Amino acid sequence: MPEATRREPSRFYRWMVLIFVSVSMGGNYYIYDSINPLERIFIEGLGFSATEFGWLNASYSVAAVLTLLIGGIIIDRIGTKKAFTLFAVLCLLGAILTAAEGRPGIMIAGRTVLGLGAESMIVAATTALAKWFRGKELSFAFGINLTIARLASVAADNSPTWAHAVFYPQGEGGPPSWRGPLLIAVGAGVLSLITALTYWVLETRAEANYQLGKRGEIDKLEFREIFRFNRSYWPLLHLLLRHFPVPNVRDRLFHQQDPGRTGRGRCLRDAASSGTREGRFLQQLTSLLCHDRHAVVWVGSG
Repeated sequence: MPEATRREPSRFYRWMVLIFVSVSMGGNYYIYDSINPLERIFIEGLGFSATEFGWLNASYSVAAVLTLLIGGIIIDRIGTKKAFTLFAVLCLLGAILTAAEGRPGIMIAGRTVLGLGAESMIVAATTALAKWFRGKELSFAFGINLTIARLASVAADNSPTWAHAVFYPQGEGGPPSWRGPLLIAVGAGVLSLITALTYWVLETRAEANYQLGKRGEIDKLEFREIFRFNRSYWPLLHLLLRHFPVPNVRDRLFHQQDPGRTGRGRCLRDAASSGTREGRFLQQLTSLLCHDRHAVVWVGSG
């Protein structure tokens, strides 16, 4: 069908795309946060040192920082749907490697592979949604996307409650399992890949039948432009740098106290995650109110 005569995809089709992209990204978030309740189990059951456990997150962060720019280039080169699926594959491989063997080196390698795909996958999701939504709808779609993804983080933080039998397969008096919770994360990775492939099918079909938004020309990367950013950018960046470590510190403190075996531990965890749930829904409202602004900065509960 000639592109000039194509109609735009229906609202239902576009929101279906949003759901699949968001659920796929949620699998990514679940995998990352799946180790939060396991620190005490890793240290006491597998003999991890505190430093070795810290490297499970540090290796992810280092890999993510080093590959974000490359991830953006990959998205531009091979297209959104292929890149999004590629990054979902990396997230799944990272989850599988992390659950394969209870040794620090293997698990750190798995988290590194996860870092190679996870943050770039978020960039690909943002790029994908920009093709399907405009204006007020785009801001709201971003809010819905982040809400669904972060609810997966809430699920991971609360997994000792709803997956208690997986954490303690031999009952309250038995030793906790480290692999069972990580296999749930592998399942989240499988779901992420399936929904990413579904998005690929939806976009391929839409490209043949509908008129989609087009990206602009790719700008030349100029590192010196970093020093020409508006002055207001740097205080906002400082706020984000101060904000992002807070959830990890909070989660570690609460899960160190009790990985969900007792009521006290569950209450602490539920109190920590309740702010996350409320913050996600407030983001939807914020996205609607701020759709006509040049930039939206969410400083939420992590």
